[in-house]
Amino acid sequence: MKRYVLCLLVLCSIASPALSAEDTFRFGAQTSLNSYRVDDPAGSTAAGSSLSLSGIALVDVGRDSRVMLNVNKDAYSMTASTANIGQDVSSFGGGLSYQSMLRVARTWKPWIGAGVGYASISYKNRYKLTPGGFSVPMANRDETEIALLLNANSEWQFNRDWDIGLQVQLAQSISDQSSTLRVGFYVVY
Repeated sequence: MKRYVLCLLVLCSIASPALSAEDTFRFGAQTSLNSYRVDDPAGSTAAGSSLSLSGIALVDVGRDSRVMLNVNKDAYSMTASTANIGQDVSSFGGGLSYQSMLRVARTWKPWIGAGVGYASISYKNRYKLTPGGFSVPMANRDETEIALLLNANSEWQFNRDWDIGLQVQLAQSISDQSSTLRVGFYVVY
């Protein structure tokens, strides 16, 4: 738990110098459909997917630029086969991205950005199946991962105080071939 709090404090401290009196700060929640690809050192894995709930904060640092902070808690299972390792995966992490507005049309101005992400990942109940259908247990493992983020957001004003948005984000691990694709809907105040 200390690692999770430390991660959140580090990400917030990186974003805090960008704040000033005239900047706007918005925060909210996001629900997303996620697709995961895990690079396991012991062998191949099947793709995993899940729904998750996460926090989002947006800090405007100019007319056409902002900083976006995401905090995510994910949990999903990967099925085993004779070729793939099965496992239960849980992770906690976040990401910090710089985004710029693209003025595509008068009514549509999406945000495009890039950044860096961090995740503490736990792989438990790992096993593989033999050709006879028997389960062969494998040791659990824990990893810390740094990832490059690419994201795109589109927002619409719901009313004077609330905005709704759609986000697509790809997180590609720096250390291996693991990746996460998120497609989410968020509400910010």
